[in-house]
Amino acid sequence: MRIVVLPEAAHEFEDAADYYDEQEAGLGLRYRDEVDRHIRWIAMHPAGLTPRRSAGEPHSCQRTPQSQRNDAPHMNRTEIYERRHVADRMEVLALVASIIGLVASVFMILTYGWLIGIPCLLLTFVCHALSRIFNLLSGLFAGMHSGSPSGGKPVSGSHTQL
Repeated sequence: MRIVVLPEAAHEFEDAADYYDEQEAGLGLRYRDEVDRHIRWIAMHPAGLTPRRSAGEPHSCQRTPQSQRNDAPHMNRTEIYERRHVADRMEVLALVASIIGLVASVFMILTYGWLIGIPCLLLTFVCHALSRIFNLLSGLFAGMHSGSPSGGKPVSGSHTQL
């Protein structure tokens, strides 16, 4: 089984492990070991994964600080990843739409003449420019959400029992 770790997740994981090491010596190492153990288990038993375990609990590392029910910031990280990937998909979609519009404009020019083809070509360029502007704006707004999903609040150090 191939396991892919997003760069954002790897960076966040290392930051969390470093943070736990700062809170208590050796805590980050135990955190890394626990997550590594679960990743190896998932790789060896891919068919054993279900959205919910039989007891109704999500499959998670039981000894990590993220497994605490009151640790809400960790539950929002998936949402941030999804927003970033939706933005990437939208950029690809806008690029494909621009290429299709350009091809259609050339076809219109060759088939019906300049009078119909040029407005179609101009409309394609305006749509492409608008998609680039929206992409820039979404990048600016995504920068506001980067970092801690809890809005910049540090994670409390009360979860140091591994």
